[in-house]
Amino acid sequence: MAEPPAELGNKLDNEKIAKYYKMGKAYDFLYPHHQMDSIQIQDMKARLIFLFRLLKVDTIVTWDPWVHYEENPDHIATAHAVEAARWMSGMATDYPEHLDAGLKPHAHAERYYFSREPQRVNRIVDISNYINNKVEVNMLNVTKGPAGQHDGKKLKDRLAKEGKKLTILGDTDQSADFNYVRDIVFCARMFE
Repeated sequence: MAEPPAELGNKLDNEKIAKYYKMGKAYDFLYPHHQMDSIQIQDMKARLIFLFRLLKVDTIVTWDPWVHYEENPDHIATAHAVEAARWMSGMATDYPEHLDAGLKPHAHAERYYFSREPQRVNRIVDISNYINNKVEVNMLNVTKGPAGQHDGKKLKDRLAKEGKKLTILGDTDQSADFNYVRDIVFCARMFE
């Protein structure tokens, strides 16, 4: 059986993540994977402004729109659209049809930008109380990255066949995957 397109995999992952965080609904735009730079930014901005106003979003976490050396066109397009939509959603002069439909301008209280590679940072947010949640939600993301690929279980099984054991992985498949993501994947990213 052929694998589903990346867009569908992302949609399914996002639904699992929304459920994990007890969100009422996940909205997916289903833009083509690695081709978002061909999409008109106006379309993406308008959709985001509508959702920001409708949902009264108070915190935005997105790719850094000013980061250097980002290669992925989807990250660049998303960052620019989100930043523009964030700024515009608080103004009554943009998309007045939203106001006619009963929505109100809505500005966001907080925003956080991140990048794939280490960059200069102007703020550090301590998430140590939530790191296990971050691990669990990353494990739901099976379409992208190593976190949802059961690499901990694979490593535990391979070592067992060789008569070896890596204590940090624990004794169960679940603990192996969880600990692999928390203690190996996340830590390795700190040194990239």
